[in-house]
Amino acid sequence: VIADQDNCGGIIGYIEAAATGIGGTAYVRVSDCHNFGTVDGRYYVGGIIGNAEGDPYGSQYSEIDACTNQSKIKGDAYVGCIAGRTYSFLIRNSSNENSSLEVTSRMVDDGDKIACVGGLVGYGVCIENCTNYIDVNYTSDGAYVGGLMGYCNMEGSVYIRDLTNYGNVSGREYVGGIAGVVKDYVSNGINAYTCTLERLLNHGDVSGQGSYIGGHIGLCTGEADGSGGSMSFYVYDCVNEGD
Repeated sequence: VIADQDNCGGIIGYIEAAATGIGGTAYVRVSDCHNFGTVDGRYYVGGIIGNAEGDPYGSQYSEIDACTNQSKIKGDAYVGCIAGRTYSFLIRNSSNENSSLEVTSRMVDDGDKIACVGGLVGYGVCIENCTNYIDVNYTSDGAYVGGLMGYCNMEGSVYIRDLTNYGNVSGREYVGGIAGVVKDYVSNGINAYTCTLERLLNHGDVSGQGSYIGGHIGLCTGEADGSGGSMSFYVYDCVNEGD
């Protein structure tokens, strides 16, 4: 799959779970999909799915389950071996052995210089029981680089658990062996959300030229808007064996 366009995936370029009408919800499950061919695009590039938009009001997250990529993935920003970007999706039981990532220097520059590069997903939400086997090296100016996920951002409860990174990870800033940034927030006073990070194992070395560099996570942040909502972080059973 080679195109100088956005939303490029080895299996699906763009997928959306959208519900209409009062009380409607939508759910999508992508499972047992495997990519062996090169995927080369611009923004939102992944070995399985380029861009996956779930239903934020559904009773459960949509899923990408038991998928693998064994090929080269190339893009400018929002790049991962399983998915370039996901929202309201859970990635589980997936890996990227025999893969490679190549990210150009043409990041999204809206004043923030966003790269969003991850061994499995560039920008995502929940991820569990997944393994990154490859080095994730991003040498340009863009931020948000992780062994498994570049940037996690969600309004809702998030869990990141049972993950292993074997690759070395390098970037400019906001760099982590598991994820560059994990951000969870509450904008409605009636909601109480939790963000759980547990059973994370990093074997790779992690390096960066700027701020927020971590063996597991470069930056964890939770925000509540002050109208009565609550946001809690929990971190359990995490081990870093890299430098």
